[in-house]
Amino acid sequence: MKKIAASILMCCALLACSEQRPKDIKDLFKESFKKRTTVQAFRADLSYQTGFSEATLKNEKESLIAEFAENGKDFKFYSVNGDNQVAFNGKRLTVINNKDKWFFSTENPQEFAQDLQRKARVIENFLPFLKYEEYAQGIDSSSQFKDFVWEADTVVNSEDSYHISNKSFDERLGLDFYSNQLISKKSGFPTAILSVVKNGDHLIQVDNMLINKVEVVNDIEDKEFDLQVPAGYMTYEEYVTAQNQKEMEKAAETITPVEMKEGDLVPDWTLKDADGKEISLSSLRGKPVILDFWGTWCIWCVVAMPKIEEVYQEFGDKIHIYGISCREPEGANPKEFLKEKKVSYPTLVDGDKVAQLLNVQGYPTLYVIGKDGKLLYQHSGYDKELDKNLSKILKENL
Repeated sequence: MKKIAASILMCCALLACSEQRPKDIKDLFKESFKKRTTVQAFRADLSYQTGFSEATLKNEKESLIAEFAENGKDFKFYSVNGDNQVAFNGKRLTVINNKDKWFFSTENPQEFAQDLQRKARVIENFLPFLKYEEYAQGIDSSSQFKDFVWEADTVVNSEDSYHISNKSFDERLGLDFYSNQLISKKSGFPTAILSVVKNGDHLIQVDNMLINKVEVVNDIEDKEFDLQVPAGYMTYEEYVTAQNQKEMEKAAETITPVEMKEGDLVPDWTLKDADGKEISLSSLRGKPVILDFWGTWCIWCVVAMPKIEEVYQEFGDKIHIYGISCREPEGANPKEFLKEKKVSYPTLVDGDKVAQLLNVQGYPTLYVIGKDGKLLYQHSGYDKELDKNLSKILKENL
């Protein structure tokens, strides 16, 4: 329960207040928690907006019902979000995915929170896991509130709401984190949680939750918290095993990865760019080449893009830079994605086989290849000094 409790403290969504604004934001948190522990049951409609760009932005809706006891720990809930149904009947938690026809069941909510964090977020935002004394002590001893400020009161879905915000900078990652949270003056429930991550002026991620309606009710029948698994559905473990088997069979049909070290000749390949033009690695000889293996689904790829763009602007036609788009979901449009991100270097598409050939293990992965086609440098993951490292290598090998 400690991990979930810590997440609650970090979430900043468990907010409420009396009609008169509390004297500080810590009091806002505490008064909210106390108010919510008096509610025995509620129904809520929520909507989510998440993505890395306009091209990947997803809008999802969710309904949620919950009931919990006065001690703030015994609770039941049921939610529906797209193809997923989730229910906790006070003892057993069950998840059913009606798209892929699998189910997950456990009597350990912490296991659920670890494996399905998105669903756990709903629990954290609404249900009071701790007794008030424990929660208040955690709030009073926390130093995380120093960056929060009061904003002007506002109205969300006809609910008069308090508004607090904060901005923080992660020096290690070089990212700005913005958060705006709005809290109903009447019910004490959150009405909106709006989060944005930026790299300078570049938008990295949007993650918003809007609470469209919260209805406090007197009682909910126990049967509403029991989920019956349809006949023929596989367990989540069976589903994962089947998916892994498919991936293994697909890999066995394709390409054997090549282990490379600096100084090795990089194997040749041919891919098409977003406009259908074929590009081969051998056709790029005579200039250093940067290959960026990325995907529209990969947040760290998005974080790295401004760094790579800086290198592209610095060296221009003295080098070749190509993104190689991989593992794209149906309907993805890498070209439009890069355009939204103000990325001007070109990308190649359907790069899964090349990624396998070059033994790409994670995303983003970058390769720097010399004028003679030999490997100069490879790196997997995001690095705040990425642009500086690439620039240094290129200057030494022009």
